[in-house]
Amino acid sequence: MLGARACAAGGKTVFLIQISEGPMNRRRDRPALGFVPLVLLLLAIALPGPIQAQEESKEVSLEWIYKKDDLGVEDPRDALPYGFRWSPQGHLLAFQQETDRHGTILVVMDPDKPDERVVLTAAQVGESLEKLEESEDGVAPSGRLDYAVATAEAPPEEDAEEEAESEEEEEEEEEPSIGRPSWLEEENRLRFTYDKRRLQFDPASYRLLPDPDPELPDADGENLERSPDDRYAAYTSDNDLYVFDFENAKELRLTDSGSETILNGKFPWVYWEELMWRRSYRAFWWRPQADAIAFLQFDEDGISTYPITDFSNPVPETHTQKYPKVGTKNPTVRLGIVGLSARETRWVDLGEPHEYIIFVDWLPDGSALTVQTLNRAQNRLQLYLVDPVTARGEKIVEETRDTWVDVFEPPRFVEGTNEFIWLSERTDFRHLYLYSTSGGEGKPLTSGEWVVAQPGFGGRSLHLDSERRRVYFLSTQVSPIERHVYSVSLRGGRPSRLTKTAGTHSLNFSNDGAYWIDSWSNTDVERRIDLMDPDGRVVARLGEVLPEDDAPYRLAKPEFVTIPGEDGVEFHASLLKPFDFDPAKRYPVIAYVYGEPAGQVVRNMGRSAFDTVLVNQGYLVFRFDARGTPGRGRPWLDPIHKNQTDLPMEDWRAGVAWLKELPYVDGDRLGVWGWSGGGTMTLNLMLRTPGLFHAGAAVAAVTDKRLYDTIYTERYLGVLDDNEEGYKASSPLFAADRLEGELLIAHGISDDNVHVQNAYNMVEALAEAEKDYQLYLYPQKGHGIGGDVQFHLFQRILEFFESALAEKSAAR
Repeated sequence: MLGARACAAGGKTVFLIQISEGPMNRRRDRPALGFVPLVLLLLAIALPGPIQAQEESKEVSLEWIYKKDDLGVEDPRDALPYGFRWSPQGHLLAFQQETDRHGTILVVMDPDKPDERVVLTAAQVGESLEKLEESEDGVAPSGRLDYAVATAEAPPEEDAEEEAESEEEEEEEEEPSIGRPSWLEEENRLRFTYDKRRLQFDPASYRLLPDPDPELPDADGENLERSPDDRYAAYTSDNDLYVFDFENAKELRLTDSGSETILNGKFPWVYWEELMWRRSYRAFWWRPQADAIAFLQFDEDGISTYPITDFSNPVPETHTQKYPKVGTKNPTVRLGIVGLSARETRWVDLGEPHEYIIFVDWLPDGSALTVQTLNRAQNRLQLYLVDPVTARGEKIVEETRDTWVDVFEPPRFVEGTNEFIWLSERTDFRHLYLYSTSGGEGKPLTSGEWVVAQPGFGGRSLHLDSERRRVYFLSTQVSPIERHVYSVSLRGGRPSRLTKTAGTHSLNFSNDGAYWIDSWSNTDVERRIDLMDPDGRVVARLGEVLPEDDAPYRLAKPEFVTIPGEDGVEFHASLLKPFDFDPAKRYPVIAYVYGEPAGQVVRNMGRSAFDTVLVNQGYLVFRFDARGTPGRGRPWLDPIHKNQTDLPMEDWRAGVAWLKELPYVDGDRLGVWGWSGGGTMTLNLMLRTPGLFHAGAAVAAVTDKRLYDTIYTERYLGVLDDNEEGYKASSPLFAADRLEGELLIAHGISDDNVHVQNAYNMVEALAEAEKDYQLYLYPQKGHGIGGDVQFHLFQRILEFFESALAEKSAAR
């Protein structure tokens, strides 16, 4: 998918520009939220509104986003809990949290007793190590802390003392911290690392124990996955699949064909990017009985390659990436099943040819597994039920469309039955169906002109409660710009809405379905994390950041609007105005665009920091979702099949016409910018609708659709040989001679998603057409152009718009 999932999404990076959870995040062990998806490098980082009367408000700037430490600003988001993990048994909840006094702490709570929380600090672990070496039964960490005490803010004088001590000891090594914890499969204990030691923590007895499992023999093992009974760990090494038996301290090699081109149990890049949404490279699945593993084998022989060069050394080093570009050969793939005893692979016979194999999963009782296949054109999806004894597949569901079939996730089986939940867009809107492996048409559980949200990069959009026979899901039923949690009975009936507050919600259920976490936001709530019961009641508030928490800084709040188009079409848009907005003035406007099927830019969620930087410099900020963006069903998506440009350009003309009718908009000073797929759309707006915008900044853009990967591009544009004109019409490269305004192009030279080849070819075409442009290249930087140089990039974008749009003002 396009996108640096700083934001993730089509051409993908939906830099929904939420910049506070990205490169500037100071939390050492906390993974960035993202993306996302970069929709999410830059998604919108939400912030303030009302401010305390006694404090004079301060403007949000790039320094505020990227250099909070230099400004002496504490980010309240750093204190939010993160890394939520439910226990396999019951519903204990573990998470981590940053604190002023104790650094990163580990917290365990039982939602049945929401006011009681067990806390473990790194200092407690460090002090217990010596005693732990002398005890077989573990030790109780000393100085047990109350959660409220552990997370209390340090008083200013204590902060000052700690800062002084920190400056004196800056040459010393950092204190070890508690690593990311994971639950044991069959016991409610947590496993984590501390200073390279593997430990366990029993929250019930409040005891630390050494982890008895021996070290894996292969330090280079990847994609490790413990077995359901916790006795084994499977992993890949040098493209072969291994299992380690902890009970007997023995490694078992399950495959021996791994090579530079043969991948056993490991996804190639294009699958990881386009079909797994960057979740994992792991392409193997344990049988629930822990006696066999299903895995995919990929053959990348003959796959096109792309060189990525590191120029940081005197002698540059080049890495060759296997990257199937449009129209070239894909990796061949087959499904195998291997038992731990015989260790002989049986290859599954699906009976029909296929181009892609995706979403392998075992039934809860291990009696069979399901697998989905796609053809090259991606307009036929087939679901198979595979007998692990005969290794033969039986087709039980088939989905076809004239355009393309989206793929979502494995079917969810109702335990103790042969029924399963299936997502389908057969009515043009994605809905839930109840199927049986015995055949027949699926029974619709939801219906209407709205969609059930797909997992995508977030990874969670459904929960099936087999005991209560209900399915919980996210949907756009309230509005395409919001996401709400609903539940519906497997008997059917009207879905029940569980989230009542406007905004973008999420769901993360405990394994027993007794509780769930809703981490949500809207334009008035930067982030709120609620522990919920199955009926949608708040059990406990786990964290919250409100606009006033950022005082004296504040982020601007957008106004949502609908814009009429031809034939009754309505577009969703938002407009952001300066805090001192004067309707008697005329303002320049900068539009932010993404425009791909992988992401929306108009969403009721946290406010955008970079958008606020722009309004603080005197611009209005306009966001607009044309046709070809998600959230509104196939009638909104299908029209861009085989041509991703012509209709969206028409929609943007309608959006800009509406904008120019506003009395306070200066129609001679309009700019547009975007990242990844948004960079492509920016270039198309500048080159295929010359004069519509006067300046454009395109970051990490696909400039020629033939240069992107097979899976994403062919899904929407079809096979190249059948649609060469559609590829050209969708690629800004072929309209370079039509540029009329100012243009900035930026790209990471080490981008392995959208190759810098796109930028090189674009500027070559512009030069041949004698068109001026600005070019910024970032060596050793990937699709998200992360690190400190991202500050440099946004400085250049701000300066670019100031010059390009201000000059037009001066001319008037």
